Amino acid sequence: MSPTCKAWGVGILIYMTQRGALFFQLPNVMAQQFGTNSWVMIPVFYILSLLHIIVMYYGMRRHGFQSIPQLISERLPAYAAVPLLSFIGIQFIGIVYTVIHSYTLVFQYTNDTSVNIHTLSIIILGTALYCAWLGPYTMAKSSIVFCFDILVHWP
Repeated sequence: MSPTCKAWGVGILIYMTQRGALFFQLPNVMAQQFGTNSWVMIPVFYILSLLHIIVMYYGMRRHGFQSIPQLISERLPAYAAVPLLSFIGIQFIGIVYTVIHSYTLVFQYTNDTSVNIHTLSIIILGTALYCAWLGPYTMAKSSIVFCFDILVHWP
C-alpha cells in the first residue's frame, strides 16, 4: 500500500489534470460546439471545471485520499469489483492513449517532424500506466514534478 497523499499533493494532481483539459481541449471543443461565438462559453466552462476540481478534492478528502480502485475493491464484492475494475482499466488505457496521441501530434507539428507518433505514445502510455499502478501518492508526486517543470520552463 502506498503512503497517504498530502492535501496539497492531491490538489496539484487535480489541478494538473484539469489544466491539461482546459488549456488544450476546451477551446477546441468550444469552437466545434458553439462556432464563432465560442469565446463567450469558455469562461463558463472554465468556472464549471474549477467547481469540478473543488468537488473532486472534497470527495477525495472524504474518503481518506484513497484511489478509485481501492474504494471499489473495499466496498464492492469481488464478483462485481473485478469486471468494474477491468472496464475502468480498459477505458483508462483508451483515453490515455487518445490524449497522448493528440499531444504527440502537436509535438510533432511544432518541434520535430521525425518523431514516431505511435512509439512515443506507447512509451508515455507505459509511464502513465506505471504511475497509475503505483497509486495516487506516486501520481501526486509526479504531477508536482511536472508542475514545477512547467513553471520553470514556461516561456
